[in-house]
Amino acid sequence: MVHRRFVLQNSLSIDKLITFYYKELTSKFTALGERHNFWEFVYVDKGSVEILTDKNKYILHQGDIIFYEPNEFHAGRALDNTSPNLIIISFECSAACMEFFQNKTFQLDKEEREILSKLVKEGREAFDPPIDSPRMIFPRRRSDAQFGSEQMIKNYLEILLISMIRKGHTGRKKVKLTTITAENREKGLVELIIEYMDKHISENIKLEWLCTDDHKYFQIIWYFIVDNYDFVIYI
Repeated sequence: MVHRRFVLQNSLSIDKLITFYYKELTSKFTALGERHNFWEFVYVDKGSVEILTDKNKYILHQGDIIFYEPNEFHAGRALDNTSPNLIIISFECSAACMEFFQNKTFQLDKEEREILSKLVKEGREAFDPPIDSPRMIFPRRRSDAQFGSEQMIKNYLEILLISMIRKGHTGRKKVKLTTITAENREKGLVELIIEYMDKHISENIKLEWLCTDDHKYFQIIWYFIVDNYDFVIYI
């Protein structure tokens, strides 16, 4: 029997990263403008910004993302007296399907924001300095980074773009938003609560037990757990 090799098709591939930032900016933030020969996107994790490009002016709020194609001029500033938090990633990609992102803004849905959250988490751990450090200029490999961290960044970034192209313009609904940083913090607390529940699996866990002084932080995200996990609550 001949075992034929099936070659997997790459719809898009990202092998070179230019910048990766998580920036907490002030209400006086202004970017005078630039253009460069690679792709870039800006995601608004908090606050509002005004973006000016060659072709249009855009107002972006929390949860919105904008793409700049190669050689497209772009400038921006904080809006409505907000102090925006921005995720900025620039990269090389020559795939023809990238034309989908030209002159477009989107609001990410829950699934896409989950991917972006994982991307940010990897970025914080893969580089030295991390992506949220004021000292970060260009990515520099961290010597003690976890195995495969750069490949995880590549994969999450490609998955995010593919997911957005698949969904196109349809099915994008307004959703209740929190910041990527807050979501990562909530997930850590969720893991602690689940660990607590696993240790008390034979008991009927009551809500007030989780809201005592010893476990008061559980209350903060209790309803987050109820919304996302199948637990039976006894009150």
